[in-house]
Amino acid sequence: MKIKEKGWFLFIPYHTKPIAGAVLGLALTISGLSLIVFGIAAGINYSHKRRWYIQELRKATAIEEKSLMREKHIKKSTQQTKI
Repeated sequence: MKIKEKGWFLFIPYHTKPIAGAVLGLALTISGLSLIVFGIAAGINYSHKRRWYIQELRKATAIEEKSLMREKHIKKSTQQTKI
């Protein structure tokens, strides 16, 4: 009983057969794995960018709310002094 050894491409096992389908299968497997890796990397990158944008938006909103509260306080104090 003979045991055939698998060929390895990086960490992907494959059998070298004299048919074109084996090479195509290996190429599609490698391209699929690379798309998964790049997709995860892009998702992490966009997540970081979105988190930064939301943080800056919250800062701007907090500053705007403080200025509105200050204006309200000034209006109330000027109205009370007029009365």
